Amino acid sequence: MLTEPQALDSCLWANRQVSDWVVVLHSFEEYLHSALFADGTRLDALLRSWSARLAPRRVALFELFQEPFGGPRAPSARSVLSSWTHKRGDLLKGKRGGEWLKAAGNHLKPFSFVADPLNVVHSAVHLAQPRGDGQGIVAMEDRVLRVNHYIDLGVNSSRCLHELGGCEVSDGSIAWAEDAVIARREKRAFMGTVAWPQPRTRTPSILPYCYSWQY
Repeated sequence: MLTEPQALDSCLWANRQVSDWVVVLHSFEEYLHSALFADGTRLDALLRSWSARLAPRRVALFELFQEPFGGPRAPSARSVLSSWTHKRGDLLKGKRGGEWLKAAGNHLKPFSFVADPLNVVHSAVHLAQPRGDGQGIVAMEDRVLRVNHYIDLGVNSSRCLHELGGCEVSDGSIAWAEDAVIARREKRAFMGTVAWPQPRTRTPSILPYCYSWQY
């Protein structure tokens, strides 16, 4: 955790002049999700389309919000996507004044980002800074593109219950992706049984959740 900001900066700078976009997911609990993916639409096509709408201003950064999932685990689940299908409720409902401001700070702050590595000067864990004042920052609506965060994965007690008051709103919008996730998992398991030639030197990656796209 102490070196996470430096690792993310390293990822961004390593992709300058190499990749058009870099998206950050912090751990295996997080899945990038859009309902538009269900019909086969690719993320790179969406980013290109959204950027074109704001021309001639250059988009440096798409800010993403999280949607925490948790609660009781489904007993017959095939993957994390069907293990937890209930998300948090509206933290702002019924609140006013200082209580509303505190809830808004938790509910509405950016969680991750998709960045143009040429036009981001540095990043933090959840935020990034554009290189110039005239460059655009787009805050994505969670119904369009978000991070599904399965916060009860790998814990002995429910974070959703103790930190957010419970996850009770049903949302199965990512269920379409489960077959693809399982297929990739089974493919990797099969490849693990094959005696593939190994390189003489192996450098462990410290950036397993930094992904990039080229057009």
